[in-house]
Amino acid sequence: MAAEQSTAARSVRRKIRVAIAEDDQQMSEAVSAEIQASEDLLLGPVYSSAQQCMADSDVLQCDVLLLDFELPDGNALEVIRQLRQRSSNRRPRILIFTAFEHEERLLFALEAGADGYLLKDTPLDLLLAEIQSVHLGASPIAPRLARAVLARFMGAGAAAGESPLTAAETRVLKLLALGMTYAEAARKLGISTHTLKNHVERIYRKLEVRARSAAIEKGRQLGIVV
Repeated sequence: MAAEQSTAARSVRRKIRVAIAEDDQQMSEAVSAEIQASEDLLLGPVYSSAQQCMADSDVLQCDVLLLDFELPDGNALEVIRQLRQRSSNRRPRILIFTAFEHEERLLFALEAGADGYLLKDTPLDLLLAEIQSVHLGASPIAPRLARAVLARFMGAGAAAGESPLTAAETRVLKLLALGMTYAEAARKLGISTHTLKNHVERIYRKLEVRARSAAIEKGRQLGIVV
Protein backbone atom coordinates (compact mmCIF):
# COMPACT_ATOMS: atom_id res chain seq x y z
CA MET A 1 0.00 0.00 0.00
CA ALA A 2 2.79 2.42 0.94
CA ALA A 3 4.58 1.65 -2.33
CA GLU A 4 1.39 2.36 -4.30
CA GLN A 5 0.94 5.70 -2.52
CA SER A 6 4.56 6.64 -3.25
CA THR A 7 4.09 5.81 -6.94
CA ALA A 8 0.89 7.85 -7.06
CA ALA A 9 2.60 10.81 -5.40
CA ARG A 10 5.36 10.76 -8.01
CA SER A 11 2.82 10.60 -10.83
CA VAL A 12 0.99 13.76 -9.69
CA ARG A 13 4.11 15.71 -8.73
CA ARG A 14 4.58 18.63 -11.09
CA LYS A 15 7.65 18.31 -13.23
CA ILE A 16 10.20 21.13 -13.52
CA ARG A 17 9.72 22.75 -16.92
CA VAL A 18 13.05 23.56 -18.56
CA ALA A 19 13.64 25.86 -21.53
CA ILE A 20 16.92 25.74 -23.46
CA ALA A 21 18.68 28.53 -25.37
CA GLU A 22 21.60 26.91 -27.17
CA ASP A 23 22.88 27.35 -30.75
CA ASP A 24 25.03 24.20 -30.77
CA GLN A 25 22.55 21.72 -32.24
CA GLN A 26 24.40 18.64 -31.04
CA MET A 27 24.56 19.93 -27.47
CA SER A 28 20.95 21.11 -27.58
CA GLU A 29 19.73 17.72 -28.78
CA ALA A 30 21.79 15.84 -26.19
CA VAL A 31 20.50 17.93 -23.28
CA SER A 32 16.93 17.81 -24.62
CA ALA A 33 17.05 14.00 -24.80
CA GLU A 34 18.29 13.77 -21.20
CA ILE A 35 15.53 16.07 -19.98
CA GLN A 36 12.86 14.13 -21.86
CA ALA A 37 14.11 10.91 -20.30
CA SER A 38 13.99 12.36 -16.78
CA GLU A 39 11.15 11.57 -14.38
CA ASP A 40 11.48 14.97 -12.73
CA LEU A 41 11.96 17.34 -15.67
CA LEU A 42 9.77 18.43 -18.57
CA LEU A 43 11.26 19.85 -21.77
CA GLY A 44 9.94 23.31 -22.60
CA PRO A 45 10.74 25.49 -25.62
CA VAL A 46 14.16 25.16 -27.24
CA TYR A 47 15.76 28.23 -28.84
CA SER A 48 18.80 28.64 -31.06
CA SER A 49 19.10 32.43 -30.75
CA ALA A 50 18.76 35.19 -28.19
CA GLN A 51 15.98 36.92 -30.13
CA GLN A 52 13.87 33.76 -30.23
CA CYS A 53 14.19 33.41 -26.49
CA MET A 54 13.48 37.06 -25.68
CA ALA A 55 10.49 37.27 -28.03
CA ASP A 56 8.66 34.17 -26.77
CA SER A 57 6.33 34.76 -23.83
CA ASP A 58 6.31 31.02 -23.13
CA VAL A 59 9.81 31.20 -21.67
CA LEU A 60 8.45 33.23 -18.75
CA GLN A 61 6.23 30.31 -17.78
CA CYS A 62 9.15 27.87 -17.51
CA ASP A 63 10.78 27.03 -14.19
CA VAL A 64 14.39 27.02 -15.40
CA LEU A 65 16.11 28.47 -18.46
CA LEU A 66 19.34 26.72 -19.45
CA LEU A 67 21.11 29.57 -21.22
CA ASP A 68 24.27 29.54 -23.32
CA PHE A 69 26.40 32.62 -22.63
CA GLU A 70 27.12 33.43 -26.28
CA LEU A 71 24.39 33.07 -28.89
CA PRO A 72 24.68 34.11 -32.55
CA ASP A 73 22.74 37.35 -32.05
CA GLY A 74 23.42 38.28 -28.43
CA ASN A 75 24.69 37.10 -25.08
CA ALA A 76 23.25 35.90 -21.82
CA LEU A 77 23.43 39.33 -20.18
CA GLU A 78 21.10 40.79 -22.80
CA VAL A 79 18.66 37.90 -22.42
CA ILE A 80 18.62 38.21 -18.62
CA ARG A 81 18.02 41.96 -18.73
CA GLN A 82 15.19 41.55 -21.23
CA LEU A 83 13.46 38.84 -19.21
CA ARG A 84 13.74 40.92 -16.03
CA GLN A 85 12.24 43.93 -17.81
CA ARG A 86 9.37 41.90 -19.23
CA SER A 87 8.30 40.38 -15.94
CA SER A 88 9.03 41.19 -12.32
CA ASN A 89 6.65 38.55 -10.99
CA ARG A 90 7.24 35.43 -13.03
CA ARG A 91 10.45 34.44 -14.78
CA PRO A 92 12.49 31.28 -14.88
CA ARG A 93 15.51 30.62 -12.75
CA ILE A 94 18.46 31.12 -15.11
CA LEU A 95 21.30 28.63 -15.27
CA ILE A 96 24.18 29.64 -17.54
CA PHE A 97 25.60 26.67 -19.46
CA THR A 98 28.71 27.66 -21.36
CA ALA A 99 32.11 26.69 -22.68
CA PHE A 100 33.61 29.96 -21.43
CA GLU A 101 35.67 29.35 -18.31
CA HIS A 102 36.11 33.06 -17.57
CA GLU A 103 35.83 34.50 -14.08
CA GLU A 104 34.73 37.89 -15.45
CA ARG A 105 31.85 36.35 -17.38
CA LEU A 106 30.73 34.49 -14.28
CA LEU A 107 30.76 37.70 -12.23
CA PHE A 108 28.92 39.70 -14.86
CA ALA A 109 26.33 36.95 -15.28
CA LEU A 110 25.62 36.73 -11.55
CA GLU A 111 25.46 40.50 -11.27
CA ALA A 112 22.97 40.62 -14.17
CA GLY A 113 20.72 38.14 -12.38
CA ALA A 114 21.81 34.64 -13.36
CA ASP A 115 21.16 31.99 -10.71
CA GLY A 116 24.02 29.64 -11.57
CA TYR A 117 26.93 29.10 -13.95
CA LEU A 118 28.03 25.70 -15.23
CA LEU A 119 30.51 24.62 -17.88
CA LYS A 120 29.64 22.41 -20.82
CA ASP A 121 32.00 19.68 -19.68
CA THR A 122 29.58 19.06 -16.79
CA PRO A 123 28.34 15.44 -17.04
CA LEU A 124 24.73 15.38 -18.19
CA ASP A 125 23.50 13.46 -15.14
CA LEU A 126 25.05 16.12 -12.90
CA LEU A 127 23.56 18.86 -15.09
CA LEU A 128 20.08 17.45 -14.51
CA ALA A 129 20.71 17.38 -10.78
CA GLU A 130 21.89 21.02 -10.86
CA ILE A 131 18.78 22.04 -12.81
CA GLN A 132 16.70 20.63 -9.97
CA SER A 133 18.88 22.33 -7.36
CA VAL A 134 18.66 25.75 -9.02
CA HIS A 135 14.88 25.34 -9.19
CA LEU A 136 14.90 24.78 -5.42
CA GLY A 137 16.85 28.01 -4.85
CA ALA A 138 20.48 26.89 -4.98
CA SER A 139 23.11 28.71 -7.05
CA PRO A 140 25.35 26.05 -8.59
CA ILE A 141 28.69 27.27 -9.93
CA ALA A 142 31.32 25.24 -11.77
CA PRO A 143 33.82 24.20 -9.04
CA ARG A 144 36.91 25.42 -10.93
CA LEU A 145 35.42 28.87 -11.35
CA ALA A 146 34.10 28.99 -7.80
CA ARG A 147 37.59 28.32 -6.43
CA ALA A 148 39.14 30.96 -8.72
CA VAL A 149 36.60 33.61 -7.77
CA LEU A 150 36.96 32.84 -4.07
CA ALA A 151 40.73 33.18 -4.36
CA ARG A 152 40.33 36.49 -6.18
CA PHE A 153 38.01 37.89 -3.52
CA MET A 154 40.34 36.82 -0.74
CA GLY A 155 43.30 38.38 -2.53
CA ALA A 156 41.42 41.58 -3.29
CA GLY A 157 40.32 41.88 0.31
CA ALA A 158 43.86 41.52 1.58
CA ALA A 159 45.26 43.99 -0.94
CA ALA A 160 42.60 46.66 -1.16
CA GLY A 161 40.71 46.51 2.10
CA GLU A 162 37.12 47.74 1.94
CA SER A 163 36.48 48.47 -1.74
CA PRO A 164 33.12 50.02 -2.65
CA LEU A 165 33.22 48.29 -6.05
CA THR A 166 32.06 44.82 -6.98
CA ALA A 167 34.60 42.43 -8.47
CA ALA A 168 33.14 43.04 -11.94
CA GLU A 169 33.37 46.82 -11.53
CA THR A 170 36.93 46.48 -10.27
CA ARG A 171 37.86 44.54 -13.39
CA VAL A 172 36.35 47.27 -15.58
CA LEU A 173 38.24 50.01 -13.75
CA LYS A 174 41.52 48.10 -14.05
CA LEU A 175 41.10 47.76 -17.80
CA LEU A 176 40.32 51.46 -18.15
CA ALA A 177 43.40 52.24 -16.09
CA LEU A 178 45.43 50.31 -18.67
CA GLY A 179 44.27 52.81 -21.28
CA MET A 180 41.69 50.64 -23.02
CA THR A 181 38.73 52.23 -24.78
CA TYR A 182 35.21 51.18 -23.79
CA ALA A 183 34.99 49.00 -26.92
CA GLU A 184 38.32 47.32 -26.19
CA ALA A 185 37.42 46.67 -22.55
CA ALA A 186 34.01 45.31 -23.54
CA ARG A 187 35.61 42.88 -26.01
CA LYS A 188 38.14 41.80 -23.39
CA LEU A 189 35.35 41.01 -20.93
CA GLY A 190 33.00 39.48 -23.50
CA ILE A 191 30.19 41.97 -22.81
CA SER A 192 28.45 44.69 -24.81
CA THR A 193 29.66 48.29 -24.78
CA HIS A 194 26.27 49.26 -23.32
CA THR A 195 26.80 46.90 -20.37
CA LEU A 196 30.29 48.24 -19.82
CA LYS A 197 29.01 51.83 -19.79
CA ASN A 198 26.47 50.85 -17.14
CA HIS A 199 29.31 49.54 -14.99
CA VAL A 200 31.28 52.76 -15.54
CA GLU A 201 28.29 54.81 -14.40
CA ARG A 202 28.07 52.77 -11.20
CA ILE A 203 31.84 53.14 -10.67
CA TYR A 204 31.55 56.93 -10.97
CA ARG A 205 28.63 56.99 -8.56
CA LYS A 206 30.31 54.81 -5.95
CA LEU A 207 33.64 56.63 -6.15
CA GLU A 208 31.86 60.01 -6.25
CA VAL A 209 33.64 61.18 -9.40
CA ARG A 210 32.53 62.43 -12.80
CA ALA A 211 35.38 61.52 -15.11
CA ARG A 212 37.48 58.53 -16.09
CA SER A 213 40.76 60.09 -14.95
CA ALA A 214 39.27 60.93 -11.56
CA ALA A 215 37.91 57.39 -11.17
CA ILE A 216 41.33 55.91 -11.93
CA GLU A 217 43.03 58.27 -9.46
CA LYS A 218 40.46 57.47 -6.76
CA GLY A 219 40.95 53.78 -7.50
CA ARG A 220 44.68 54.13 -6.95
CA GLN A 221 44.10 55.96 -3.65
CA LEU A 222 41.91 53.10 -2.48
CA GLY A 223 44.35 50.45 -3.67
CA ILE A 224 41.87 49.09 -6.25
CA VAL A 225 44.20 49.72 -9.19
CA VAL A 226 47.95 50.23 -9.33
